[in-house]
Amino acid sequence: MESELLAQSCEVVPNNRNRRKRMRVSNFSEAVKRFLLQMTIEPAIFLYTFTSYVHFPVLQAFIYEKAYITIYKNASDVWSDKEHSTEDTLPVQTLANHTFLLSTVCLLLPSLFVTAVCGSLSDIHSRKRILLFPFIGLILSDINYIIQSICMKMNIYLILLSDILFGLFGGFSSILGTMFSFCARLPAENRNSCHIATIEAFIGFGGTLGFIAAGLLHRSCSYLIIFSINTAIHVVILAYLCLRIAKHHDQITAEASENGHHASFVTLTIIQKFAYHFKQLYQTVFKRRTDHGRCRIILSLVAFCLSYFLSSGAQSIMFYYFKHKFDWMITEYGFFRGVYYGAGSFMVLLIYPQLKAKGLSDLILATIGLIARSLGCLCLGLSPNGWIACITLIFFMFNRFNATGLRFILSDETAVHEQGKIFAIVAMAEAIIGMLASIVFNSLFPITLTFYSGFCHILISLLFIMPLMCVFMISRFRKSSTTSRKDGTTNGENENISAKEEE
Repeated sequence: MESELLAQSCEVVPNNRNRRKRMRVSNFSEAVKRFLLQMTIEPAIFLYTFTSYVHFPVLQAFIYEKAYITIYKNASDVWSDKEHSTEDTLPVQTLANHTFLLSTVCLLLPSLFVTAVCGSLSDIHSRKRILLFPFIGLILSDINYIIQSICMKMNIYLILLSDILFGLFGGFSSILGTMFSFCARLPAENRNSCHIATIEAFIGFGGTLGFIAAGLLHRSCSYLIIFSINTAIHVVILAYLCLRIAKHHDQITAEASENGHHASFVTLTIIQKFAYHFKQLYQTVFKRRTDHGRCRIILSLVAFCLSYFLSSGAQSIMFYYFKHKFDWMITEYGFFRGVYYGAGSFMVLLIYPQLKAKGLSDLILATIGLIARSLGCLCLGLSPNGWIACITLIFFMFNRFNATGLRFILSDETAVHEQGKIFAIVAMAEAIIGMLASIVFNSLFPITLTFYSGFCHILISLLFIMPLMCVFMISRFRKSSTTSRKDGTTNGENENISAKEEE
């Protein structure tokens, strides 16, 4: 009898284990299914980021090769000859840096104004059209890159035509700004609790695969094929947005009309629309708020801008730094940046939400990201060889913590009806800061080659103390704001309550 009971109990235990396994698999599949059903523009963000990060190192290599052809009238040994002296490569490096600088300026200057217009129109017109508009310019710019890759001996400055075209259609700032704004205004059931971290992760994963693919494509394919692949993917994104966003844009436009925005904009001239939109952006940042809310928003924006300036500056010269100091080709650089973005995306998608669930605030997580970036740049500037430089990936794993944390802080400090405006401000700030960083560091880097090529990265590491000070001041302001803590609400929630009372 006892042996039968033991046999039955032994059968029950495996059955329970199998049942629990099936339940876990079922729960996981349901979670994945629910996540996929909630996705709207995430695939578009991923694909666009993928092509952008394929394009970024390939464009730098393309400009370098065009610069070499311009000066020496021969491209046969531009990547194969390892014996070029600094005197030989310095004029090529200088022309490449200055061309890349002009490329950034031609892209970002017109995109600022177009981004402002798109942000204004997205509140009163179909967001589907606003999302599609920049991709039309992106495809036109791709066509010029294809032409330039066919005729390598054409004037190097004709590359700038692509940047001008893309900038006139809003550029990358318009794409990211309208996408973040679209996500911020989705109905509650379409958003998850860490939506910003999810978007940041998709951007990072796209960058990971993009940089890895850039190295492989550059080694095995011509520039013509690479630019053609990017063009095809951009056409796919355009088609996806046309089909996927169709069921959402009318509802969002109706919400804008209910809030009275549509009626007020109909009677305004174009100049008045510009003025109204910029006034709304100004009020979002500088209007009076309870519990030092205005100061916290300003400090958060300053910290974001400073950290983005330093990060963009480091990235804009990183390829040329590796090429000059370690003689890396685009393949090695692509794998480095691929791991750089992949590790950062993994951390922000899985580890960041877990740390928040454990009780770590966005301020602490942003601080971790800033310190890690600073240490990474310091080690990179002091690295004697490429293997030591790869160790900096340990620090760069946290490279997305600061941007994600500061975006969360800005979202918490503003009301729901201000989310689109604050993301538009961030997108425009990224465009301006990216341009300034490119101007400063692409002008400074060629000068540092004469005495120490790692000087820029060491300088960037030291300057990270400024955004860290801003984050520290935000923490002090939050500690002094005892009223909102007693009420258990954020500043954004207080603004929502006051807005409802006014209605």
